[in-house]
Amino acid sequence: MTLTRLRLLNLLRWLREYVVAWGLLSVIYSITVTLVLQPLLENALKREIAFTPLWLTTCSVLLIPGVLEYLPLPSLSFRWKFLGFVSRDSFSESMWRTLGGYLAPLYLRHDLRRGTTWLTVFFCVLLGSLLPSGKSAFWVLISQLPLQRALYSVHHWRRLALAFQPKNGAKNLMGALWTSQFIQLVVSWTALGAMQVIPQSEWLALGPASLGAMVAAGSMTFEGDSGRPWMVNFLALAAGTIGGFLCLISPWFLLLVIYFSYSMSNIVSGRLLSVEHLDEDTVIP
Repeated sequence: MTLTRLRLLNLLRWLREYVVAWGLLSVIYSITVTLVLQPLLENALKREIAFTPLWLTTCSVLLIPGVLEYLPLPSLSFRWKFLGFVSRDSFSESMWRTLGGYLAPLYLRHDLRRGTTWLTVFFCVLLGSLLPSGKSAFWVLISQLPLQRALYSVHHWRRLALAFQPKNGAKNLMGALWTSQFIQLVVSWTALGAMQVIPQSEWLALGPASLGAMVAAGSMTFEGDSGRPWMVNFLALAAGTIGGFLCLISPWFLLLVIYFSYSMSNIVSGRLLSVEHLDEDTVIP
């Protein structure tokens, strides 16, 4: 093979991996989430919203979680003894492994000690406290910010999940993500309620709504062209918005959202075995 042909093949591969996947599919996914958001925002704001400005705004806003994820903030120095993350044989760690899968304790040690994690939670509470009167429903969108941030880096855990448990690696990684996000959601929702900036009845309704949004959005972890950052964020926002606002209408919809998300976790149980998750350059010397 000549050097010219090798360069041409590399160029074609780059075009296939980035221009087609990141370009064409990003447009499709971004249009999908915009179509979901448009009627909800128009109903909430009581006015028409043009599609193109909303589409461009959505594409730009979903870059913010990526910026937060890669901020060079130091890790927190304290230890989570009360959660049992220190002792390998502690009861609490066994509990987290049961709830979130075998990767949950390791993922929690990583995610809950990061400065960016709690900075994002702080932004959620801050934005929630600034919501105007009667617009508390927008917190269903704001509460998805921590998960949107996590989706920019969760793909780095694929090889670890595949190495330890090839059969159910994707399902366990999704469970670990859900567990971490549940803790962050409880902290942010409790802090928002403690500030008493939202009427108590509305704040209580936001509990199952934000939980439904988080669970539904997390079920999209391995969608969006194999969970590529930014592209998977569009699908996660669409699913989270639908799930969250359904639960805001009635908390009983939370059962439906959980059932749908559990079904999704079973569907992707073998997803890490797919060739689309492996870079041939890392397995072929």
